[in-house]
Amino acid sequence: MKERSYKEMKMNGARHYSELVKMCADVRARWHFRRRPYTVYKLSEQARRLIRAQGMQIEHKSVEEYLQEKGRLRGDVIGG
Repeated sequence: MKERSYKEMKMNGARHYSELVKMCADVRARWHFRRRPYTVYKLSEQARRLIRAQGMQIEHKSVEEYLQEKGRLRGDVIGG
């Protein structure tokens, strides 16, 4: 097997990159690439309601409060 010289490898790399430049990227992919990261967009009212509802679901409760709310723990068992 013949090993390639440095010059051949460099030419193959240049040819490969020139072929990549000729390829056209999708419009949507270009938009995503050029878009600034972490931009702040104004949220719609529906999105605000959803985020608020999720925040309420995450509220911290003790184990006893959670089980009592779900109906799996009776009130008289908590006291002892």
